Amino acid sequence: MGGGTTTINGSSCTGSVRAINPATGAFIWQTCFTSGHVLGAITTANGIVAVAHGKSLSLLNATSGASLFQYTDTNASSNFYGAVTIADGKIYVGNMDGNLYVFA
Repeated sequence: MGGGTTTINGSSCTGSVRAINPATGAFIWQTCFTSGHVLGAITTANGIVAVAHGKSLSLLNATSGASLFQYTDTNASSNFYGAVTIADGKIYVGNMDGNLYVFA
């Protein structure tokens, strides 16, 4: 589950991702982001959770929530607001700067 402003373990988060146990509703893991809200859909494939938030793209371990990779765009007027796509071993995400970013 992704979202906007929240608090995780006493820390103020601009955005977040939480894995939830469907049987109990308890959080399995939680990740706090400070670079922006999670507005687009969260994408998962092959044990990876891909999420765009503000100026950053993060890849997380689906089991633990541990960070695997993060890319932050340094363009001051640019943000990642859409969903991430994973296909053919590549990760695609559009940015408000008009570019499509591809990570392999």
